[in-house]
Amino acid sequence: MCVYRSPAFDQVLGTAAAWTSTRLPSPDEIAQQYAEITGRDLTHWNFYLALANFKLAVIAEGIAHRATQKARHAHSADPAADSTPELLAQGLRLVTCS
Repeated sequence: MCVYRSPAFDQVLGTAAAWTSTRLPSPDEIAQQYAEITGRDLTHWNFYLALANFKLAVIAEGIAHRATQKARHAHSADPAADSTPELLAQGLRLVTCS
């Protein structure tokens, strides 16, 4: 859920998402609240967030691939494909911080 707060998610959708609004809590704030309410240990939070970024990058590439297979809609693949490098980079940054 927290990776969907990334501005790169807007690129995957091809439009601004309500979920990426700055009026909502940040991913770290959401995680902190979750830990407090559930009592769960989030020692490896960066690792889990990195995996979520990698997962969304794969989904974005799938969207881009399917769009390019339909030649008349190929332009709709660009935003999703453009988000992949950013999602992968964020995931790699988080893994190295874990």
